[in-house]
Amino acid sequence: MKRIFPPIGISHTTENIEDLYKDKLKGKTQLVFHPAAQPNSYPHLGTLTTLISTFALAKRLKDRLKVDPLILFWELENAPGEMKYINNETYYKTLDKSDDSGSSKSEKHLVEFRKILNVFSNISGINYKTWSYLEFQNISEVRKIILELIELENKIAPLICPSDKKFKVRFACPVCHFANKNGGKLIKKEEDGARLYGFTCPDHGPYHGLLAEYNNQLFDINTPVRALAREIYYIRKMKMLNGHNMMSDGADWIHYAHLNMEALLKYGIKIEDFPSRFFAPVIQDCYGAKLAKSVQVGSNAYSGLPKYNIDSTYLEKEFSFEVYKTLWNEVSSWLEDPKKIFRNYSILHFQELLNGTDNL
Repeated sequence: MKRIFPPIGISHTTENIEDLYKDKLKGKTQLVFHPAAQPNSYPHLGTLTTLISTFALAKRLKDRLKVDPLILFWELENAPGEMKYINNETYYKTLDKSDDSGSSKSEKHLVEFRKILNVFSNISGINYKTWSYLEFQNISEVRKIILELIELENKIAPLICPSDKKFKVRFACPVCHFANKNGGKLIKKEEDGARLYGFTCPDHGPYHGLLAEYNNQLFDINTPVRALAREIYYIRKMKMLNGHNMMSDGADWIHYAHLNMEALLKYGIKIEDFPSRFFAPVIQDCYGAKLAKSVQVGSNAYSGLPKYNIDSTYLEKEFSFEVYKTLWNEVSSWLEDPKKIFRNYSILHFQELLNGTDNL
């Protein structure tokens, strides 16, 4: 079957992708893109194409709309690494506290992420910076925003955490670094808004964690809450700098986006200050399922696939350094035609491309 690109959805009304963002970017001096990843594995093709799409869109908007873009990559080293299950409770160490042959699981994988970022920054001419979760949670304004969101938990949690309907504040045991996924219990709320939480480690007993605006005790919280706090923080920052934000994700996050926008409204952010959003095509397996890091980690589910589909370190081994230019030319070309960017792609598409059997 010959490959086809039917017009779908928004591609009927959008001739050029920059038309989606032109009005929002009018008069803005800066544009910050916000891709993020949990470094619990090496990048798979879906992660890779999302990052390439982000650099390609940044370059296109720079060339066409004369904005000054920056890619700010959020390194989520606080994602779960080592896990254990005790009395129907789940405990986890963050990736940066989980050992993998002498280094942390996060750092082992971030070496490859940073290499990929360097490669496509050089190809595109677009600068990037990285932002760790530790740096994020150490910012006093971020901590204040999260405390404010907790005050609004009854209004916002049903939106962004629709099943649990609660925020889960987590501090790890100071001895073994395991934390309970369900969070702790609020013991005391201080006059300045700080919150003292109590926890019990099954191995080392009770301990406390203080979430306050001006302390920097490391804490974790549900993914949707920290993602919302990140948006609020950068909305305020870009407003002061006459800039704008572009949230960049895979298209599997589209359903979550409208919940997040409702939460921004409930927090008090005006619609005109909302970030723009870009969703890269999902890369699917032969049965139409998204390539997923959650399946990739600790599973043989992808054992039948060529390894470069699920582990970017195999790309250069198999195809040489030129593979990155091949991928850039392919993925950046999607932005030339809305029919190509507003759709998904299968691994077969890339197998044909990389093995020279593309018959388009």
